[in-house]
Amino acid sequence: MRGYEKEAAMLAGYCGRCGGKCCRGHHILLSAKEYERLALVRAFPGGRIDSPTGCSVRSIDALSGGKCPFLKEAGCELSEKERPLICRMFPLTFTLEKEGITFQLSRLCPYVKEVAKMHAWVAETKKQAAGELKDTWSNKEMRCFGEYLRKRREDLISCD
Repeated sequence: MRGYEKEAAMLAGYCGRCGGKCCRGHHILLSAKEYERLALVRAFPGGRIDSPTGCSVRSIDALSGGKCPFLKEAGCELSEKERPLICRMFPLTFTLEKEGITFQLSRLCPYVKEVAKMHAWVAETKKQAAGELKDTWSNKEMRCFGEYLRKRREDLISCD
């Protein structure tokens, strides 16, 4: 776990310097359970992303240069435990393929090349995220999320 902790601290440093690029200008996708939990924290501009096959996923809207309503000057106002899985695992993200959950890294992170070298953090985060995805996201939500990301394949790189 030592390697993971060291790499997690490095990632936190990158996140501190970034200024929250992952929290701006797009939808932040959520499971229905996460959406309901966040709505209890406070009201926020939410939406729904529809996939080409007709399924949809809830979201926090941070569009048109906007930012996530939970992003403050000092960072996210939500505790680590309150944050959606997508936020906690970023720049790691996932798609649901026929073989199961496939993890990738997002090029939306300006430090993605450095994160790709953090093998302990990637491996441990994949393990934790896989369990949580199965507990908090329905297969339909995971498929919709995957369809959304597949349209943006150029933003993803392999982390295997």
